[in-house]
Amino acid sequence: MIKPIIILSISIISGVIGQLFLKKGGFNLPELSFSNIIPILKEILRNSYLLSWFALGAISAFTWMLAVSKFELSFVFPFNQALTFILVVYFSSIFFHEAISPLRWLGILFVIIGIFLITK
Repeated sequence: MIKPIIILSISIISGVIGQLFLKKGGFNLPELSFSNIIPILKEILRNSYLLSWFALGAISAFTWMLAVSKFELSFVFPFNQALTFILVVYFSSIFFHEAISPLRWLGILFVIIGIFLITK
């Protein structure tokens, strides 16, 4: 039997990687409108990053469902959201060279303190 914390970790990691793939895959998509929905759908089906995002989203959703069944929702939901937020910001700054202001890093520090507090 897989430990619940491993299931939660898989959910978080697959969700974070999925968000990074969504960003990477969405760079080349044309602007969305009703007139070009079919070409956009065709492009999505040819885009390995977006297909990976769908697959990782499914993994994340499935493992999230399992995690929620093993933990108290009042604990696991804020933990999941906060850790996902921190990791997406961190990896976005590395892979997409997004500028993260010192004030935003300070906010992330408060989120980390919050994670620490809810795990006690």
